[in-house]
Amino acid sequence: MEHNLHIFVNSVEFIAKVIDLAKLTPNNVKVVCSTSGENSENNQRKLGKDYPIGQPSDPVRKINFYTSTCFEGCDLYDENGVTFIVSDGNKSHTLLDISTLFTQICGRLRDSKYKGEIIHVYSTTKYSREVTLDEFVASTKKVLAEAVSYADEINSLSDTAREKTLSKIKYINEQYVRIEDNRLVVDKNFANMDIVNFKICRHIYRTYVRPYKLLSKYPTGKGLGKCSLKNLSSPDLSERETGRGV
Repeated sequence: MEHNLHIFVNSVEFIAKVIDLAKLTPNNVKVVCSTSGENSENNQRKLGKDYPIGQPSDPVRKINFYTSTCFEGCDLYDENGVTFIVSDGNKSHTLLDISTLFTQICGRLRDSKYKGEIIHVYSTTKYSREVTLDEFVASTKKVLAEAVSYADEINSLSDTAREKTLSKIKYINEQYVRIEDNRLVVDKNFANMDIVNFKICRHIYRTYVRPYKLLSKYPTGKGLGKCSLKNLSSPDLSERETGRGV
C-alpha cells in the first residue's frame, strides 16, 4: 500500500480497539497520545506494553494514530500521508468543532502529496433527531430543572434516611445527577456540554454537505484552501460503510 494512514481521534480506547480488531502489529503502528502526569501510565495500559507511546517526530509507520495532543501546533511530515479524522457519536470527547479543531488537524501533514484530501469518518449521534436548537435547549433546561428538583427532594432527607434511600438505588436514572458523599449532585456542565454537542452534531455531523461548505470558506494558509473532503458515515464505527460522501 503506497499510502500511510494518519488517523486523528481523541480516544485511546478507540485506538486500542482498532488495533485489536484489525490485528495490527507493533511494527506497523505508531500511537501519539498524552504522556503528562498519570495519563502516560493509564494510556500505556490501555494500549498494551507491545505498543509504546510515540512522539510526533518518530519514524512514520503505515498506520499512525494521534489524539488531541497533536491536533494543534504539531508538524508532521510524510509525502505519502493521508489524513483521516474520526468522530465517534457515542463518545462526546471525539466530536470536533469544524470551525476550530477540524481545520487545525487538516494542516498537520505539511508535505503530503495528498494534503488536499481529507477523509472524515463519523457515526450518528443521539443529537441527530428532528428538533431545532431552541427546542433542544428548552428540553435540556426542563430535564435539568427536574434533576435539580429530584436531587433537592432526596437531599432534604435526614442523613440516615438519605443513606438508606441511596443504598437501594442501583443506579441514578436521572440525567446530569450523580452520587457524591451520600448526596445527589447535579452537574450543570453536563447539560451545557449536551447543548454544545447538539450544535456540533445537529448542524455539522448530521449532513454530508455542510462540513465541506464550512471548511472550504477558509482561505489557503489559514485552513484547508481548496480541499476535497470525503465523509464516510456509519452507525457503528467498527463497521465500514463506503460509497457515500461528497
